[in-house]
Amino acid sequence: MTTAEHVEWMTLGSNRVRVATRAGHDGTPVILCNGIGASLELLQPLVDHLSPARTIVRFDVPGAGQSPTPALPHTFPGLARALGCLLDQRDYRHADILGFSWGGALAQQFAFQNPRRCRRLIVVATATGAIMVPASPTVLAKAVAPQRLGDPDYLMSVAAQI
Repeated sequence: MTTAEHVEWMTLGSNRVRVATRAGHDGTPVILCNGIGASLELLQPLVDHLSPARTIVRFDVPGAGQSPTPALPHTFPGLARALGCLLDQRDYRHADILGFSWGGALAQQFAFQNPRRCRRLIVVATATGAIMVPASPTVLAKAVAPQRLGDPDYLMSVAAQI
């Protein structure tokens, strides 16, 4: 975290999430969506290289980083609504949305549900979905294991393989 960033807890829909904001003065904010199970710190090297004039917002999705695990599994449409709540609470009419890996799917879902609020959609290292070439069965089993939703130690033990 840089000293110019502010970290706070926000309630987005029914979820309490940790949000980091680096305030800038130059127009449209950039919202960063992390890869699966990753905390907002994952993209710190990218934030460090972006213009300090840009407002950058990162968040831990429910069940990742320091955000509590939700009572029920989340869905991409539900997470996209929560992201819309974040924009509402910050009075952002629109944003540039960057999604890394799994966060790319969330970014795409947000853009689909909110075409007027997503000025730019940027996806980085994001798979194409169900028609992509599948990984080996052992990697897929680790990626879909129920432990991935609530056990940070499990995620750390399999992250390099996934």
